[in-house]
Amino acid sequence: MTTTSHVSVPQQTAQTAPAARSASLWATVRDVYRERRAARAYFQRIERELATYTTPSDLAELDAMIERSDIGADTVYTKMIERIRLRAA
Repeated sequence: MTTTSHVSVPQQTAQTAPAARSASLWATVRDVYRERRAARAYFQRIERELATYTTPSDLAELDAMIERSDIGADTVYTKMIERIRLRAA
């Protein structure tokens, strides 16, 4: 006597596939938004800390730090330092 058992494999219907993709898309959007918000907060904190450099000697020290590092070519830090200089003037 031979018996055959069938294993039922759940298959995605046409209605659940787009819902799953939509949920995945929203999760990705939330993750990207969370990362961008964290990066923005990080740069704002750095700018607040660097904004304490207000005297000419402080600004000269800031210039020396920038020259020693390789962030001088980075446009984010360049714009940040320009804003700091404008506020210090």
